[in-house]
Amino acid sequence: KNLFADIIPVCENNLKIIEAVFTNPDQVMAKFILNIYQLKLQNYIITILSEVKDKDIANYLEKLSQLYKKTTILSKNLSRLNIGNDDMFLNKMQKNIFQKYLDAYFFSELKNLKDKFLTILQRFYESKGHQKKQIQVGGFQELRRDLQTVISTRTNFNIMHIEDYGGETFLSEYVATSLLQEFNQALDRCCTLSSSSDIPSNSYQIFELLSSYLIDDYVDYGLELAIQSVPIPEAKTHDPPNVYFFDVIKQVNKIILLFENQISDALVPLIITTPKYSQCVSLKKKKLEQVESKIDFGLDRSLNAITGWIKICLTSEQKKSDFKPDSDVDTMTSVACKCVVQYLSANIKHIRECLDTKNAELVLAELGIKFHRIIYEHLLQYTYNSAGAMCAICDVNEYRKCVKDLGSSLVIDLFDTLHALCNLLLVKHENLKQVCYGDTLVGLDHSILSNFIQLRSDFKSQKLAVLLKNLTSR
Repeated sequence: KNLFADIIPVCENNLKIIEAVFTNPDQVMAKFILNIYQLKLQNYIITILSEVKDKDIANYLEKLSQLYKKTTILSKNLSRLNIGNDDMFLNKMQKNIFQKYLDAYFFSELKNLKDKFLTILQRFYESKGHQKKQIQVGGFQELRRDLQTVISTRTNFNIMHIEDYGGETFLSEYVATSLLQEFNQALDRCCTLSSSSDIPSNSYQIFELLSSYLIDDYVDYGLELAIQSVPIPEAKTHDPPNVYFFDVIKQVNKIILLFENQISDALVPLIITTPKYSQCVSLKKKKLEQVESKIDFGLDRSLNAITGWIKICLTSEQKKSDFKPDSDVDTMTSVACKCVVQYLSANIKHIRECLDTKNAELVLAELGIKFHRIIYEHLLQYTYNSAGAMCAICDVNEYRKCVKDLGSSLVIDLFDTLHALCNLLLVKHENLKQVCYGDTLVGLDHSILSNFIQLRSDFKSQKLAVLLKNLTSR
């Protein structure tokens, strides 16, 4: 039986009778409606709420909100009947029915929201077979990692274990959506059950809870796990490290977008004309800066993991004979170069898939600069004869092709210059001065030119030190 649907027809029918019988129909009708509210409606509401109040707080809050909305609609419909009952009379009766529930409402709302948020997160981690843990950050933990980074490039000794969780990001749009749905429902109840003066403050408290659980307990935790999981390249293994941090960034960006859209759509309209709006903006900014800081830290660590493995690969795979063969050999790309290009290309593709265009360009440019420094310093470790110089040029050409995918004009220029420097290893000694004064190299410091010229196997036999003196005085 739908009590709310029955009340209006009953009142309409009785109004006709009362107007025909009584000389003061307004007073009689008011008494009639008062009895409906105080006896029928109030008892109906008490019965429904008492059945769920101590058993299921979420169900209780939802039913309280629904009953309050239905009663509000009923009061508005009764006022339209023009039966002598003003809005204040009807509102007062509604207030008498619900006041004790409204007084305790918001405490229950916050408790329910905390429980809901906690349950959603717990179920998610349980589904992943993950026990949430306290993560050590900074200080000693970073020192251990730095030591392991140095040790692992030289020995097989480990002082710490890096857990990558098989690439699991521990972040999900579904979880974020579930949290935001609970947030949205809480805001809806807040608008229904809070007084107009309390709506901004109560809405802000709900937002604080969302920020705490979604950003601090979920996104921030996922980022911390991901940062700890960035691999340390090891000399003992030839397997290139998988860097999953970029996948985490992709998930974080999706979640933050959902978060910001929900705040703009659901929260801001409730508080924009109140002081709570500036507090909301400030808190959101603080949370997002916190996320951004961790992303930047993780990105730096991820790029170091990539470039660290490239260094190890070059050290282990590049042979001195690649650049100074005993006899003429067919010019071809070295094994080390092929290995590096394959790994770098895969990571460039991965980064582009996970990051938005603007951030991908920034990250790839930084990766390219780091990569150039590695190749530059790597080439300075060898001595080159003519055949070896051809191999070096061939390698650098492959690197040039690879870095074009980075989309950074600066990095492309750096490798073009490096290619020109490698020509100093190959050209006839009598043409060295001309090459040094060519368009590509003319602006370089003489020490850079000198460093490369000294790598030639004929440096002493051709007495090229004299040339270097002339370059110094140019």
